[in-house]
Amino acid sequence: MADESKIKRTFARNLSLYLSKRQKTQKDLADYLGVSGTTVTNWVRGYKMPRMDKIDRICTFLTIGRNSLLTDSNATTSQIVAESFSLSDAEKEMIKKYRRLTPEGKKTVLTILDLQYAAVAPTIKNDKAI
Repeated sequence: MADESKIKRTFARNLSLYLSKRQKTQKDLADYLGVSGTTVTNWVRGYKMPRMDKIDRICTFLTIGRNSLLTDSNATTSQIVAESFSLSDAEKEMIKKYRRLTPEGKKTVLTILDLQYAAVAPTIKNDKAI
C-alpha cells in the first residue's frame, strides 16, 4: 500500500509540475481528455490515478515521456524547459536553414513570418508557444 501511495504522490507532483511548466490548466487537460475537472483535480491532489491509456494521452498533451510522470526523479528546471521546446524534424531543419542565412536573409524571413502570423493571430486562442 505504501508503494501505491508513493506512486500517486509522485504522479500528482509531476503532473502539477508539468502542467505549470507547459502553462496549461487542469481544465485544459480535462477538455483534452474528455474527463471532468474533478477527475483531473483528484489526480493532481494524489487521491486517484488515471489508467495507463489516459497517462499516455496526458504525456502526449504535455509532450513528455511516461517516465516523466511516473518516476520520482529530481529533474532540473533546465531539463523540463528543454523538454517543453521539443521540435519536429521539419522544425529542426528550418532552424538549420535559418542559421545559415545572411543577416539580410534572416530579416526577410522574420518579416514574412510576422506577416503570416499577423494573418492568423486573431484566430489563435491563448497562444502559449510565443
